[in-house]
Amino acid sequence: MLQEKEKKTWSGAAMGMDHSALIPLRSKNFRERSDAHFVDVIKEDSLMKDYFYKPPINKLSLTFLDKSLESAYRISYQEEVQAQASVQTFASPTFSSFLDMLLCCLVFLALSLACFLRPVVTHQALSTPALILAAVATVLEAVALFLAVRMAFYLDSVLNCTRVLMRVISGWVARHLIGAVLVSLPTIAVLSHITCEIQLSIEFTMFICCAVIIVIIQYCNFCQLSYWMRSALATLVGLALLAFLFVSLCSLTESPHFLLDGQNKNSSLNISGATSDSQTNQDPHPQDLLGLEACVVFSLLLLLVWFLNREFEVSHRLHYHGNVEADQHRIKIQNMRDQADWLLRNIIPIHVAEQLKVTQSYSKNHDNVGVIFASIVNFSEFYEESYEGGKECYRVLNELIGDFDELLRKPVFSNIEKIKTIGATYMAASGLNAQQCADAAHPHAHLRALFEFALEMMRVVDDFNKNMLGFGFKLRIGFNHGPLTAGVIGTTKLLYDIWGDTVNIASRMDTTGVECRVQVSEESYCVLSSMEYEFDYRGTVNVKGKGQMKTFLYPKSSDSGPVPQYQLSVSPEIRAQVDGSIGRSPTDEIASMVPTTSLNTSSCHDRGTHHWCW
Repeated sequence: MLQEKEKKTWSGAAMGMDHSALIPLRSKNFRERSDAHFVDVIKEDSLMKDYFYKPPINKLSLTFLDKSLESAYRISYQEEVQAQASVQTFASPTFSSFLDMLLCCLVFLALSLACFLRPVVTHQALSTPALILAAVATVLEAVALFLAVRMAFYLDSVLNCTRVLMRVISGWVARHLIGAVLVSLPTIAVLSHITCEIQLSIEFTMFICCAVIIVIIQYCNFCQLSYWMRSALATLVGLALLAFLFVSLCSLTESPHFLLDGQNKNSSLNISGATSDSQTNQDPHPQDLLGLEACVVFSLLLLLVWFLNREFEVSHRLHYHGNVEADQHRIKIQNMRDQADWLLRNIIPIHVAEQLKVTQSYSKNHDNVGVIFASIVNFSEFYEESYEGGKECYRVLNELIGDFDELLRKPVFSNIEKIKTIGATYMAASGLNAQQCADAAHPHAHLRALFEFALEMMRVVDDFNKNMLGFGFKLRIGFNHGPLTAGVIGTTKLLYDIWGDTVNIASRMDTTGVECRVQVSEESYCVLSSMEYEFDYRGTVNVKGKGQMKTFLYPKSSDSGPVPQYQLSVSPEIRAQVDGSIGRSPTDEIASMVPTTSLNTSSCHDRGTHHWCW
């Protein structure tokens, strides 16, 4: 009941609205159904599960199993820089490098300020080596950030020397070397402030440990670099800090406690030494308070960093692999689509195919269309089934028809459409594309093109016969123009065809024609003769369904005299080609006029724009 109600509602709504308004709705519903089907296919595809749970990468080294894909992955960043590709998404390698560099600079500045802030607050002298390292690191960070900005946003406006530099530093090995230095600059900034106080002051030790924790976490940055390198550097930093905690860096006399006690120079050395020893024995060392806890914390932190670095690189590689797969599938789908469009264009004209994409049927009436039928009249004599069942004969016919099709590729014949082939008969028409006819300089320009195409077909046959041994094909063409109907038949295995009296007469012009010549109807003669084509008047031909019709032959005979000699007698072969029989030949017409017309006088009968003189 619900379905019937929905059908009634839909039919009522469709009756109340314009039919053209239904086309976008059909297209939208088709897209929604296609998207839903696409999602279902992805869910049911077992390859999608393998893509996430069994990625095509080595579990230990995280390199792609396919060596060519690994090579392409390593040079992908450099190719993007060389191609001067603009940033379109946040996942762009150049933009990702810019974000990594920006984060690295922020971490470096924050840690450097924190490390220099403590001596200023405690009124201690700044370390000269720390100042020098901070200055050098700041310059490196600034230069790297500048290059990252140019690569991400201004790659198309850089100088040639800068472009060469970017091409060099964007290589796989160069990026890892530079990345290792940049990602370690915050570490250098922190470790340069470590003094002997780390083993005596619990506050300073806690400060250094917190700073190193930030430094180690910062090694999760630069996801485009190898996770082995970043994790190994983070491990070295953690081990270095533990070494500073448990290994004595300075002698006891160089400790800050002795420097502070040295201010009381008026007291005795023994008393100050005894007091110092007693304070040292009473105050616990930082490694005694934080030693075990620091080992546990940094071990867990390093495990986390190793895990995160691995997952980040896996996700980054899967993202690249997905893009490669998507590009390959996109190219494959595009090739399939181009092939489908090519097949569709060879079955249906382009302007008809475009309309069939939005409608389910097509039919159109045309007022002025040219039609030709070209038959190889002696193909039956060439055909023999004794050799491979006639396969070789059809191969020869296919080559000849293919030569006809090649003519349609010429721009001058762009408004001609091949309709079909019926055995050894080739059918074509012009003027079916209304837009091309409207753009033409003359309304009958397509008829001239079609007639020239017919003449080119004869030249093709002559050239083809030069390669034939002991046999020559003979082409017979019928030409006519007028109104007709064009349309597509069927919903599967579509067939584009044309119908009407114009088509029937063109077919009769072929079947009643003469070998190696083009026979045209009287209406077509009126148009073509105004285009400076000269014809021979053949006479009246009895066309089945049409009665007597006057026909004309091209090319014109070169014989002199009022009436060409070849028209005075019609051979039995020509009579056999006539549908029914020849009604009245020019000889018969002249004979009927002999008693009343003198041969010394010439009377010209004017019929419209045509002149026949006897």
